[in-house]
Amino acid sequence: MKSKLNVHTARKPTLSQAEARRLAMLVACAMMASPAPGQDLLEPLMVTADQTGPPATDSLAVLSGGGDLAQLLPFQPNAHVGGVPGTAFSLRGVGQEGTLVPGNRTNTGLTVLSGNFTRSTNSLWVLGASNWDMRELAVAPGPALFGKGPATPGGELLMEPCPPEFTNHGRLLGEIGGEGHYRGGGTFNSVLIPDQLAMRLNVLANGDDGGITNVHRDDDRFASTDRTMLRGQWRWRPGGDETSVVDALVETTRLRGNPLGLAGMRPDFELFDRRVDLNTNERVPAEHAGLSLSIDVQPTPGRRTEAWLSLQSAEGYQLADFDSTPDYNWFYRVGIEEDRLGGGARHHLGLGDTSLLLGIFGDTADYHLDLNGRGFSSDAAGLPFTSTVEESVDMAALFVRAETGLTPGTRGFAGVRLDSQKRDVSVQADYPDTGASSQQDDVTSVEWLPELGLEWHRENLRAGIKVARSYRPAGIGHALSLGETSRYGAERGWEIQADAETEWNSLQIAGRLFHARLNGQQVPVIVDGGFSSFDQWILNAGSSTRHGAELEARWQGESHFHAAVNAGWLVTSYDDLDDHGLGQEGTAFPNAPEWNAGAIIAWNPETGWFGESCLRWQEETYAQFGSPDTTHLEARLELSARLGFRWRGGECYLFGTNLLNRDFALVRRDFTGSGRGIQGAPNLPRIIGVGCSVHW
Repeated sequence: MKSKLNVHTARKPTLSQAEARRLAMLVACAMMASPAPGQDLLEPLMVTADQTGPPATDSLAVLSGGGDLAQLLPFQPNAHVGGVPGTAFSLRGVGQEGTLVPGNRTNTGLTVLSGNFTRSTNSLWVLGASNWDMRELAVAPGPALFGKGPATPGGELLMEPCPPEFTNHGRLLGEIGGEGHYRGGGTFNSVLIPDQLAMRLNVLANGDDGGITNVHRDDDRFASTDRTMLRGQWRWRPGGDETSVVDALVETTRLRGNPLGLAGMRPDFELFDRRVDLNTNERVPAEHAGLSLSIDVQPTPGRRTEAWLSLQSAEGYQLADFDSTPDYNWFYRVGIEEDRLGGGARHHLGLGDTSLLLGIFGDTADYHLDLNGRGFSSDAAGLPFTSTVEESVDMAALFVRAETGLTPGTRGFAGVRLDSQKRDVSVQADYPDTGASSQQDDVTSVEWLPELGLEWHRENLRAGIKVARSYRPAGIGHALSLGETSRYGAERGWEIQADAETEWNSLQIAGRLFHARLNGQQVPVIVDGGFSSFDQWILNAGSSTRHGAELEARWQGESHFHAAVNAGWLVTSYDDLDDHGLGQEGTAFPNAPEWNAGAIIAWNPETGWFGESCLRWQEETYAQFGSPDTTHLEARLELSARLGFRWRGGECYLFGTNLLNRDFALVRRDFTGSGRGIQGAPNLPRIIGVGCSVHW
């Protein structure tokens, strides 16, 4: 069911959980304290997609100057990369966190996994998801029912690190460019016991100045980011072959800077002046550490069992200017801690012309949010306020999926997932005018989620159709300034997809059509008497539809030249929200442009001069539900290119990103309800730089 192509390219944690988190952090630091050489972004990457054809991502090389999921995902049709605070990623109109409200960030619409780590919205916002030394990006749009993470209506994005290999080799990369851009890293792969035990170590450091200046402090690094990632992996093959494999991975990521920095939109300067005027030194330090173990056993060609267990911890805080002016000494500080333990197992069984998949998934997490600051007063010093939220989330699932031959060239498949999720939330608040208050609630959701489909195979043509249950469970919203909670119900719907792919000599073409309808749409509304920044409920306010088409084509001959194009068309609509007084009937989804397209051309010999270029375009959209006009996002047109010389042991190159120097907003946020006006995050201007990598 997957096509593969080579591409260049709430409780407060208990004592035992806290100890486990600290132990994971210490193990990560101890094992990876010595920086090791490594691999640059040009290592071949495998891209897979459930029932999709060849992607247009034929080269990650043109992304020099980038280097994470935010740079890779726009090559997928109908994918959108936003900005923070906002929808970080969306696929076919469904966002990673769905709606931008504190009470829905654990109830995601799109699953993002980095290895065996299911990444939360909070950690993705700040720390990102690096594709350094990654071998695979699996993109599975539509309901995610049989993957390695929780069930989500938007699909699954899986970034798989390159495993340790049984050869001694390494790679180093260095890169610098405009806007303070830098990137350096390395990979060192070593054989410890021939054919049985291998180790792979990675280190990465990258960052830029963010492109925004705080004129009050004459600080041109107001929105700068500096990230470091350390990863250690060990692969043990007890029998000396791939019939049984045990993998261990430890990883830590550290951020310093202000990735949440927004440019102010005031009468004296606009968003693309890239300036703010603040008397608070905003910063967002954060850390993430994870430890995972996995086992893959294949005793016979028709049988395979895989199991995994992961422990991860993330913590950080944001210090920000609450009034977004230098006039008042108002500020807020929000700290977030999360501890997560997850795992699962899948058994693949071949019975003649029938294959069977049996699986189990489990995840338990604790989230703690602490918000405090000064404001909400006519006094320049402001009045103190505080909120605390504790949330625990437990997920469990059992699933089975079968595929069998029906007639020559025709196969059918069917599956079902039994999904259970429980959320327990408590909130406490003490604010001026509202006083101290607290509330607690819990909700449990259990649902059967089926999938059914057919596939046809004729020579070099494959076509298929499937229908699957779309579902997001019930949850609990919370108003931070009121100290109140509010339940909301589950979203339920269906999605149908038809797809086909074919190949003629050097040309590969794939196309998809899809239609989805959802009832009980979860949408945010501002609480009466609350603040737009902190107080939003989620309502099941009606129904919605999504439909569209995707086309991808790739040409790769025997020469060094190759090219690829893709295009996506997406129509989204809230259908009957007026019945709930929201006045949004017929409005398109936020962060869901109707049209997008991309093209790549490259000349890539093994040695000698090489060149690559990429053009990406997407239509305008908007960022925030309820404010489509004030949070309008411009159309995007980006050109990136790279030119260099390659020899047997490395390469040097000149690169450029956003060569057309077009301005567009990654996100706009409407804070008029709290007196902060409209703010946003602009894209980085043109960056020109140089880089060099060596390998052995």
